Amino acid sequence: MVKHLIDKQTLKHDLIRESMWDFVGYLNKKRKWVILGGVVVLLLVASIAGGFAYQNFRLQEETIRFYRVEKLITETGLEGKKALEDTKKELSAFLEEYPNGQLAPLALMFKAKIAWIEKDLDSAQKDYRHVMDHSSSTATNKNLATIGLAKLHETRGEYDEAIRLYKTLPEKPYADLKAVSLGRIAIAQNKPAEAKQHFEQVTKQFPPSSLAPMARDAISNLP
Repeated sequence: MVKHLIDKQTLKHDLIRESMWDFVGYLNKKRKWVILGGVVVLLLVASIAGGFAYQNFRLQEETIRFYRVEKLITETGLEGKKALEDTKKELSAFLEEYPNGQLAPLALMFKAKIAWIEKDLDSAQKDYRHVMDHSSSTATNKNLATIGLAKLHETRGEYDEAIRLYKTLPEKPYADLKAVSLGRIAIAQNKPAEAKQHFEQVTKQFPPSSLAPMARDAISNLP
C-alpha cells in the first residue's frame, strides 16, 4: 500500500482553495442579495457625493451673493441715510435667502453695525445675540459679537453686564482689549486706582499693542 505524503504547504493551499469555492458558492446562492447590497452601497456613495457637490454649489452661490453686499458697503462706506437703507435691504434679502449659511454671521454683524450707527441699540443687541447663537458662527465671530454686545452694555451704563462679557473673552488675542475696556469702565465708575491697574497691564505686558498709546494717555489723565 502506497502512502501519499501531503506536506503542510499543499494542505494549506487546499484549505484556501476550498474556502474560496465555499465563498463563491455562498455568493452564487445569495447573489440577489449581494447585488442588491452593492446597489445600495453605490446609491449611498452617490448620494453623499451629490450632497457634497450641492453644498459646494450653494456655498459658491452664497459667496457670490454676499459679494454684492460687501461691494455696496465698500462703495458707500455706510455714509448717509440712503446708503444705510440700501445696505439694510441687501442684508435682509441675503439673510432671508441664506439664514443658515456660512456667511450669515458676517451679514448679522454688518446689520448690528448699521443698527448701532442708527442708534437702534435694541436691534444691534438682537443681531449680536443671533451671531453668538448661530450654528455657522466661528469662535472669532462669537468673540467679535461678544465685544460688540459688551460695548453696547457699556454705552448704556450697564457696567456689570459689560464687565462680565469682556471677561468671557479669551486672553489670546484679546488681553489688551479687555484691559483697556475694563479700565475705561473703571473710570466711568469713578475708580481711578482700578483703572490705572488695567491700563498699566497694557503698557507693561503688551507694549507693542496698538492700544498701548491709548492706555498711556489714559494713565496720564487720571487724577
